[in-house]
Amino acid sequence: MKKIILLSLASVTLWSCNAEAETTEENNTNTEQATDTTQVAPEVVEEEEQEAEVADFSKIEHYAIFTTKDMLVENFGAENIVDGSSWYGEGSLELQHSVLTNPSNGHVVKYVWQEENPTQLSSIEIAANVRNENFEIVSTQKIGSESGIFTGMTVQELKDWNGADFKFSGFGWDFHGNVYPGEGNKIANCGLSLTMDLNDDLGNSEYTELSGDVELSSADENVLNAPIILNNIVLYVK
Repeated sequence: MKKIILLSLASVTLWSCNAEAETTEENNTNTEQATDTTQVAPEVVEEEEQEAEVADFSKIEHYAIFTTKDMLVENFGAENIVDGSSWYGEGSLELQHSVLTNPSNGHVVKYVWQEENPTQLSSIEIAANVRNENFEIVSTQKIGSESGIFTGMTVQELKDWNGADFKFSGFGWDFHGNVYPGEGNKIANCGLSLTMDLNDDLGNSEYTELSGDVELSSADENVLNAPIILNNIVLYVK
């Protein structure tokens, strides 16, 4: 719009300076104005396309446009949001959260608010396995990110995307499934925190070696063959 306004002002000035000019000169001026207007149009279309891309909420980054609790309620309605709290730092830090169920696509997205200002966004969490208050899996969901990863990826799929093997912690303890960033790979540079999960009972003797304070690697055939998925993706915006 700024470019269009500037062009209009320039046109008025040019017309005032040539009020007594020949008709052919006026026609040339009109032609130049038409040409300039045509040059602005593609930029407007591009902006509209970018807005449409954000509006589909297919990626975790799209949800980050709502940086306050008021914005979240205004856009999705209080009836689609459940407030609560979560513990972090091995149970030493309690943060307020709001769990959104997007009425347009069913996505369940957790908004975690800042400790010092519980109406301002700190991070966004999405999970492949959606659980109820009893920690039972009630549904699964696939939500992506701008980087190309998505919830529910297998170890092999994440390894292929990363272009290299990666490591993560064992299951069933405080650092359950946390992916180590590594160095110089896509995981290190994607700006997201990733957590793997084992879609099986840890009591199954076949997978007991995958639990506890151990380091697991995608280079291990036993890890590749286990029912492990990328379950949690966290985007920090603070």
